[in-house]
Amino acid sequence: MLISQISYAADENSHLFDYASWFNPSLDPKDKIFVSMDAKRDNGLPWIFYYYIGAVDGEEGETRFEAMPEGIPVDLTDAYIGFNSKSMGKGAPKDIKILQALLSKNLPDQHVLIEAPDLTPYDPQQLRYQTLLKPYNNQRLLQEPASFGLSQIRSEHLKPVALYIVTGQGPIPDEIQQFIDQTHGSWFQRYRHIIFSLLIVLAAFYGYYRYASR
Repeated sequence: MLISQISYAADENSHLFDYASWFNPSLDPKDKIFVSMDAKRDNGLPWIFYYYIGAVDGEEGETRFEAMPEGIPVDLTDAYIGFNSKSMGKGAPKDIKILQALLSKNLPDQHVLIEAPDLTPYDPQQLRYQTLLKPYNNQRLLQEPASFGLSQIRSEHLKPVALYIVTGQGPIPDEIQQFIDQTHGSWFQRYRHIIFSLLIVLAAFYGYYRYASR
């Protein structure tokens, strides 16, 4: 199920174009969502803000999406987005409804209503969440309106629950930046797999040193 709000809104600094929410994305090629962008020259870089919620099935997992503007060539690095549970926040996801006022104010014609996904089927320990802010340095996006098509291309041990999308241009609104800062998870959680690997290596070196010095 998806809910899309398409319009434009701008003030002197930030420009917001579109909001969409996509619940339970599937690998079905027909299950696709589109978001619009109408960037202008001299208004700064266009960008897309993503907020993804997924549920692991007992193992660390990954979900990848294709996210390309229709009819506009982009580099491969700009054609896909991915979320890996190892670097995601864990537990009950942050409520994106705190962006309700921002979107309602800047997309008034569409009467934006942020809805929440159904999380009751999942144990809180299964849930993972992460934000992603992706800027696009592509001149074609500044010359003509664009429609980005998003489709899921991979899901391994990380079931998609919800994907929220906002398109904009120029400075990032404070509300979005604060939400990004709050949803990165703790430093330890984001890098725990690296820390554990280093501890194992250090323990191995220490064991070897103790054995060699006997």
